[in-house]
Amino acid sequence: MSDWSNTYPATAAPTPQQISQYIGTPLWPQLQQFIKDTYGLSPQLFFSRCGMAPGWNVKYKKGSRSVCTLYPERGSFTCLVAISDRDEPEAQAVLAGADPYLQELFSSTQSFRGSRWLMVAVTTPAILSGLQQLLLVRTKPPKRK
Repeated sequence: MSDWSNTYPATAAPTPQQISQYIGTPLWPQLQQFIKDTYGLSPQLFFSRCGMAPGWNVKYKKGSRSVCTLYPERGSFTCLVAISDRDEPEAQAVLAGADPYLQELFSSTQSFRGSRWLMVAVTTPAILSGLQQLLLVRTKPPKRK
């Protein structure tokens, strides 16, 4: 079991403040604010028993479609974003100017069932910026009136 899932087992959901404290990086609230401002979405907490990332995670969904899932870690976090094969050309265009880590992650991730499932370790402002661009490829923002 991870430190995260030991600290917050299935019977003890963390508060948003506890998640922020545990993660302890300003990149966390920046991404959350970006999602709120861009999509008008609020975070939803889910408990996962998945062997790769057990414990509480934060999902953002637009209807039944997942925009991304965030996995808290001590001092950082990981974001799962799936880029469909049909959006690959747009994603590659965005990644042309992105952090080399994101470029390598995308090129080394194989497509599975029509999408590349990217587990992005968000550790720098440059990675966060590239991730935000990938989220815009993944899910278009609602049209403003």
